[in-house]
Amino acid sequence: MKKIITFLIILFMLFPLFAQTVYIGGSYLENGQQKASYITDGVMTKIDGVRIDAITVKNGIVYAAGIYREVNNSRIYQYWIDGIPHELPFCTSVTAIYVDNGNVYVHGSEGNYDGSSYWINGRRNFWPDNSHGGYMNVVNGTFYFTGLNPATRQNPSGGLSYFVNGARTNLVNSSNFIAFGIEVVNSIIYVGAYNNQTRQLGYWVNGRLNIINNAPNEIYYLFVSNSDVYILSRGQHYWVNGNRHTYQTPGLSAHWFTVSNGKIYSIGHCHRHRQNQIPCYWVDDEHYELNGFFEERFTPRAIFVMD
Repeated sequence: MKKIITFLIILFMLFPLFAQTVYIGGSYLENGQQKASYITDGVMTKIDGVRIDAITVKNGIVYAAGIYREVNNSRIYQYWIDGIPHELPFCTSVTAIYVDNGNVYVHGSEGNYDGSSYWINGRRNFWPDNSHGGYMNVVNGTFYFTGLNPATRQNPSGGLSYFVNGARTNLVNSSNFIAFGIEVVNSIIYVGAYNNQTRQLGYWVNGRLNIINNAPNEIYYLFVSNSDVYILSRGQHYWVNGNRHTYQTPGLSAHWFTVSNGKIYSIGHCHRHRQNQIPCYWVDDEHYELNGFFEERFTPRAIFVMD
């Protein structure tokens, strides 16, 4: 009876995973070693690798990217298609994975190059016009990038720009801003950035700047859902269309986010259990403990929600 009650409690806590199609990537511990896995519908799928850092789904196929092996204190990064690994030559970190028109795009960095790199079906590419990297997106075969402008005497910091298939557009009043995302919805281009000198958040909508003052120096994320602009942070606050909101969950310790249909999804850890942190999953301010994967010491690092 006790086992049945425990199972029902776990099932109840995992109910949100059944209610929405949510994919959570990360790693679990096996004999003291990290192993790559992802969770959906309350089931953990283990794949050959060390850790998933980015995940997406297209036509029922799961695409992920992250650390494949750790050898002599160096990391080998690859991407997986339904668990089958593919090489990412020279990759030293992964931040995002996209699938568009049958092609797989991975955004990350390459240690010997001063800036970001991206891979198309495993082939490495560099940022356009030597712009030293930033963030990217791919929509219907069109590439969108953020980058830094060359410094000038009038503008020593250079400022920001974005590229559409390599064509540069300078962003007005972007000196000393550092980009944290680019989104494209209905052909409208959104760029988010932070200025740590003036403590301002900025987001541009088709080149038009919107300023948010008195923003703390945090890690920020940009999302657009239902034409609303979300700027999320790892701190206490987030912004929707420039209006500040406060996370209502005490002890919120979320580190990775996404937004779908006006709801904020986040993953991280919520509190300790026997000196160990329990992995958690939030929808807006409601949190759910992933108790079913506590014993495997699951650590979440990536999230994707099916629209």
